[in-house]
Amino acid sequence: MERFKEAYNGGLANGLGNLVSRILTMSEKYNVSHIGSKIDYKDSNLDNFDIKKYMDSIWIKIQDTDKKIQDKEPYKLFKNDHQIAVEIVSDLCTDLSIIANLLVPVMPETAKKILSHLGENKKTEAPLFPRKD
Repeated sequence: MERFKEAYNGGLANGLGNLVSRILTMSEKYNVSHIGSKIDYKDSNLDNFDIKKYMDSIWIKIQDTDKKIQDKEPYKLFKNDHQIAVEIVSDLCTDLSIIANLLVPVMPETAKKILSHLGENKKTEAPLFPRKD
């Protein structure tokens, strides 16, 4: 049970949940509108029911998107270079939309929540994945 809690908190609460919260907070705060992105789910790992490899590729996308926030720091640019910050947050919203669409086959409810919040340009009121104690 302890390993499950560590994996849940590390991957879902701190990983995906935190990423969703950070992007949606910036998007809502700075009024960055987003047009949804649809993607094709065709993936050999998914076709072969290798869910672990499929999810590993999604986690890489999550980590890359999180790194983009850390490297580009759009929240610092809004005061001095508003247009560039808006473009970065818009790109982050697109990345989040792609991640959510990739999650549809394996985590449909989570994907639906993320896409809904992106479409409404509203951050989540409660954490997407509350931490487990």
